[in-house]
Amino acid sequence: MDASETTRWCRLLRAIHLCHRSIRGKLSVVIAQHNLNENQFLLLEVCDQLATAELDQRALSREIGQSPSLTSQVVESLRQRGLVQLDRSSHDRRRQIVDLSDQGRLLYTAVTQQTECLAEELFEDHSCDEVESLIKTLEHLAQRCDTPNSRGKVA
Repeated sequence: MDASETTRWCRLLRAIHLCHRSIRGKLSVVIAQHNLNENQFLLLEVCDQLATAELDQRALSREIGQSPSLTSQVVESLRQRGLVQLDRSSHDRRRQIVDLSDQGRLLYTAVTQQTECLAEELFEDHSCDEVESLIKTLEHLAQRCDTPNSRGKVA
């Protein structure tokens, strides 16, 4: 990696860090109004977006990028609040599938309506195509970071 690539890498890292910190701060204000933390909100979001995928806790932990033990704690806290329900998989009765309850779906909808205002503010100077391109690029980078390279090391 030459100096210009290192500089570009550092600029990218700094930009992602600053955006991440700012977005998390703004999001935390909204979700705190609903007695949610970031991990709980992300779990509700994944359950909503991937509702037909029959996600168990292991799959949820991969999707959210957190440990299985933390995911288990988050699922249990949301279950106790009646926001998620655990059901047996229709394909494998040994697996417990995590799904939003009706109450969880209502809460998630209320929170996302508020977060849409944040998104509009954040992306007001960008077209939908630009935002979608950014999302796809970041998703691709995240996937590459978790994929072993030819030497067997994660990027």
